[in-house]
Amino acid sequence: MTPTIGSIVLFVYGLLLILGGVMGASAGSKVSLIAGGAFGVLAVVAAAITAYGSNRPGLILGGIVALLVMGSMAQRFMETKKFMPAGMTAILSLIVLVLVVVIVLRGSTSKPMTDPGVSVEEPR
Repeated sequence: MTPTIGSIVLFVYGLLLILGGVMGASAGSKVSLIAGGAFGVLAVVAAAITAYGSNRPGLILGGIVALLVMGSMAQRFMETKKFMPAGMTAILSLIVLVLVVVIVLRGSTSKPMTDPGVSVEEPR
């Protein structure tokens, strides 16, 4: 497994969605737990797909998750006018969506994260 920027972004995003679902459940919202858990797990699965070599499909799945969450949370923010949690989640999802689209369009999905000071030599 070689983590890429895309896989790390999607993994952190998935964990934040799961955490948000748990926090919503502690406030009495079962819907938050189910939605946050489901979309969070999908984002983590997308991160795993991306990290294990199928970069584009994983990034596309992650982008779809971010788009769906962004749409849902933006609509909720417009209805409630409360920044927390809907507005913040919509903005976070927009950021993830933009990052994923940029990574896919630049075609840099297969570049692993390495330390710039360390040279990696090819075996002969």
